[in-house]
Amino acid sequence: MIKFLSLFIAPFVIVAVSIATASDEWDHVESLEVEDPVIRSVWAAFIDRLNNGDIEGALEYYVPDKRDSVRQLYEMLGDEITKLPDNWSDLAEPNMYGPFVEYRLMDESNGMIHSVTFVKMPHGPWLINGL
Repeated sequence: MIKFLSLFIAPFVIVAVSIATASDEWDHVESLEVEDPVIRSVWAAFIDRLNNGDIEGALEYYVPDKRDSVRQLYEMLGDEITKLPDNWSDLAEPNMYGPFVEYRLMDESNGMIHSVTFVKMPHGPWLINGL
């Protein structure tokens, strides 16, 4: 069983820490070379939704148990969510462990480095577990 502690950080907001746990029911994860392009396509679709101000569409790329708290954050940010991706670097330095892949992301507006964690859902797609 793998436990991962994630912290969702956005400009001016910190959302509570949560724990995601992987078990034997999780799908087999291929090598990073195979999974990285798939994850990057999920990320690109997520960024596209943010750029278009589509909160509900962007939330579809989060794990279900994070959607309500992220929805509240995005609604609070309002139209500012469309500007968030403008300041983000490309995903870098992937690190795979179990059904999780973590990337580094720089917020170029303030120089802060954040982690973006994706999880391979049981019998399903890669989704954002933490940002």
